[in-house]
Amino acid sequence: MGYCLAELVDIAPLQQLINHFHTITKISSTIMDVDGSILARTGCEDICANFHLINPDTEQRCRQSDKCVHDHLYDGPFVSYKCLNGLIDCAAPVIVENQHLGTVFMGQFLHDPPDKIFFQKQAHKYGFEESAYLEALAQVPIIPTACMKSVMSFLSEFAHMLASMGLERMRQLEAQKAIDQHQERLQLVFGASNDGFWDWNMETNEVYFSPRWGEILGYSPEEIEPNIHFWRNITHPEDMPLATRALKEHLRGHTPYYEVEHRLMTKSGEWKWILDRGRAVSWNKDGKALRVAATHLDVTERKQAEKELREKSEEQILLLDNIETQIWYLKDPETYGAVNQARTKFCGVKRENLEHRNLYTILCKEEAEICITGNNEVFNKKKRIHTEEWLTNAIGERRLLSITKTPKLNLNGDVEYVVAAAQDITERKQAEEALRASEEKFSRAFYAIPGLVTITTVHEGRFTEVNDHFLVITGYKRDEIIGRTYIDLGIWERAQSEKVLTQLLETGSVRDMETHFRIKSGEGRVGSFSGEMITVSGEPRMLAITLDITERKVAEDNLRYLSLHSFLTGLYNRTYFEQEMSRLDCGRHLPVGIIMCDVDGLKLVNDTLGHKAGDDLLITAAKIIQGCFREEDVVARIGGDEFAVLLPGSDRVNVENACQRIKNAVTQHNINNPGLPLSLSVGFAVSTGTNINMKDLFREADDNMYREKLHSRKSAHSAIVQTLKKTLQERDFITGGHVERLQDLIEAMALVINLPEHRVNDLRLLSQFHDIGKVGVPDRILSKPGPLTPEEFSEMQRHSEIGHRIAQTAPDLVPIADWILKHHEWWNGCGYPLGLKGDEIPLECSILAIADAYDAMTNDRPYRRAISCQEAMAELKRCSGTQFNPQLVANFIQAMENNTAQSIGNS
Repeated sequence: MGYCLAELVDIAPLQQLINHFHTITKISSTIMDVDGSILARTGCEDICANFHLINPDTEQRCRQSDKCVHDHLYDGPFVSYKCLNGLIDCAAPVIVENQHLGTVFMGQFLHDPPDKIFFQKQAHKYGFEESAYLEALAQVPIIPTACMKSVMSFLSEFAHMLASMGLERMRQLEAQKAIDQHQERLQLVFGASNDGFWDWNMETNEVYFSPRWGEILGYSPEEIEPNIHFWRNITHPEDMPLATRALKEHLRGHTPYYEVEHRLMTKSGEWKWILDRGRAVSWNKDGKALRVAATHLDVTERKQAEKELREKSEEQILLLDNIETQIWYLKDPETYGAVNQARTKFCGVKRENLEHRNLYTILCKEEAEICITGNNEVFNKKKRIHTEEWLTNAIGERRLLSITKTPKLNLNGDVEYVVAAAQDITERKQAEEALRASEEKFSRAFYAIPGLVTITTVHEGRFTEVNDHFLVITGYKRDEIIGRTYIDLGIWERAQSEKVLTQLLETGSVRDMETHFRIKSGEGRVGSFSGEMITVSGEPRMLAITLDITERKVAEDNLRYLSLHSFLTGLYNRTYFEQEMSRLDCGRHLPVGIIMCDVDGLKLVNDTLGHKAGDDLLITAAKIIQGCFREEDVVARIGGDEFAVLLPGSDRVNVENACQRIKNAVTQHNINNPGLPLSLSVGFAVSTGTNINMKDLFREADDNMYREKLHSRKSAHSAIVQTLKKTLQERDFITGGHVERLQDLIEAMALVINLPEHRVNDLRLLSQFHDIGKVGVPDRILSKPGPLTPEEFSEMQRHSEIGHRIAQTAPDLVPIADWILKHHEWWNGCGYPLGLKGDEIPLECSILAIADAYDAMTNDRPYRRAISCQEAMAELKRCSGTQFNPQLVANFIQAMENNTAQSIGNS
């Protein structure tokens, strides 16, 4: 440990000593600490005090001289040097036990008489008054060198002696301080530990009992007898054997410590539990203990707590055994700890045969491995884990358990044990599955709209809480809602709020009340409101849920509308029409007329142009018919292509005029829209007597309409077919001279095979209408410039069947309908649509196929250029016997070699 000189010597006596030294020797001296602090100083020659230390230049020279002596301080026992100002100084380090503690200085003297000339020059140089300066010089003591060494040695040894004495004293003080600290700490230990202490001298039987020992038992030091008999007299008789045995076991060397819990009687006569812990601290040469020291700790509260803990533990076991939840401990992933009665009952094993047993001895291997896997997870992750596991109970039933496993961690974060709790949720799961199945079953019929859930004060209706869905639907933020009412926000009208409150106060609840509410954007919504009185923190509140049924109400309105209207046309449907007929049966609206209308050729349009065209035709017919009647007249679509009109209060003249208005409107429509013609068959009937039967009247009007339909059907179909033909001509790129060329080629070939004239006429008609079915093929396919995809080609092949259906509806085309269907069949059976082969294919179809192929090859197409007649005939030969009738191919080539036919082919 390092010291400085100031710590080791008394400064005041030291100053007195060097003062006496100066008085005797007249030599100035200084004792300094290692940091340069002056501890004692005496004398300062006038020449230094009044001259050298006053002038800045000579003062700087003094400093330079001091630095020189400091640099050479350790060169010997002391260092002597001549100051730059002409005087002699000496210095010696004070070193004790190799530690530099300070420095002794002696100076401001001369070894020999002064050199006056040197000092005169110095006086002149630095501006000193010469006579005064020389007078001060005369006062400087002259000390021979030998004398100076003796004096310096004395001062150095004197300082060293003082420092050594101080160092020894300092060490004594530090030793005492350490003893005092040790004693203090020992007292702190006993005080902080709250322990008493006793020290038994076994030779004298004297015992020292610490004050705290007596304080614990309520005795003052004066009341305690300092012997072992006092201790024995206050020890509980039941505990004496235990305490004596524990002490003897230790004294015999069987235990390293003496430790026992026993009861001692307090001064007030109560018993306190005391924990004594100690050991023998000295022995004789034979190893017999001579002295025992021990601590004395009051553990009464701990013992009481342990008792209460035992009682609580017993209560907890009783409690756990009387709940249905299964609870058990896991000592490790494979071993049970304690279990409750519910667990033993489930496993069908007695508690003693379950606790501290391996899971493999209790469960079947498969279930044990499942459980152990889950147990390992909680032991490894050190976190609570919830699982659902199917396990077998005592009677062999498979039961689903909801199991929560919670780890108990020690201070190091390691798992000490795991507590598992399980509930049998088999029935609940089955109920959930049944509910889930039920919800899935009815999910398409019913849609559960999320509810707007609120809690409000009862009378004022102030919101205290709302759910997130309420905020989403209404558009408000939570802070805009809380503390305000339905009326404040304009969500409800006041009358509706009062109605809800009245019912709530009268019955305690509101069920499925239809309400109207307005959201933040101003949009009105419809809700189904249900509310219930509840108590929150002792205050009455209304818990309510509003189901937003706006969409449902709209859907109901739409369903009501659709139940009485035609979805396609918007007119009333047959249901409404029949209801009105029943209403008019009473006879209060006589006379009554009924008009029946039927769209002619609708099936033909659907089959050829598609149902979209047919629907458009129906919509057009509905608009025309509805436009011909009054608002009070009932216009309805009562079937696929049938319309009916009820005209209450209309006589025969009015009804006939209405029918004529319909016919005129249809004619005008066809003039304005020269495309697909609209044709309506119209019939009517009017009640004439006082008795009316609306069903009979309806039947009469329907019969009249049907008779007109029979008369107009042929002309209507013909008009449609002609329209289709015209449509084909307008959109089909092959119409430009194609039909005429086909007819010429067919006639030339007929001459070669001697075909009768009536069959040639049929072939001429076939050449005109064989592709009529292409009106049902989209333009994107007909006009495609490149090859068709397989899907597009399949669509194109349908034109034969479409054309066949068209021909069957037109009387003039019925004879060739079958040929239109089969004109793309191949000789080898690879054609379409029926896959006919050889002679199964009508002759007319085979003739048309060859002529059509030839004309297609020798004329330009969007996807290729035309080829020569020779190339076309070569292709026909190549396909002879596969695509074409080989005999007819030969006949066709013969016809083409005829000059007339050749000119036809080149035309």
